[in-house]
Amino acid sequence: MSQGARSQMRYRALVQRPADSETNPDGHPSFAGWRTLHGDLPCYIWEIASQEAFSVNQIAIIKEVHAFVPRGTDIKVSDRIAVVKDQNGRTQSSDVYRVEAVNRRRNSHIELDLKVVNG
Repeated sequence: MSQGARSQMRYRALVQRPADSETNPDGHPSFAGWRTLHGDLPCYIWEIASQEAFSVNQIAIIKEVHAFVPRGTDIKVSDRIAVVKDQNGRTQSSDVYRVEAVNRRRNSHIELDLKVVNG
């Protein structure tokens, strides 16, 4: 990874993946919770906000959230970023993000499209 891309990853993320599901008494898969995949993953997360008018009196704020993580990171759609901290350990975001898309656009990093899910 180039030093330029890595130097921009000033945050650390707790990344979780759905645990292996079990089946309920009816034979359907049940959610088994989350397991930690990466406890201290270098990353950079940013938001792009825009406005969209629904009518004369209603405007919605649309927020796109993206992240960079190092190339070669094991991360996939449906994983989540549960905690984002700075290099001093201070929490930077109280939001929980779900990975919506994994875009391998660069040789130095992976770009993620995220969605705020909180909960």
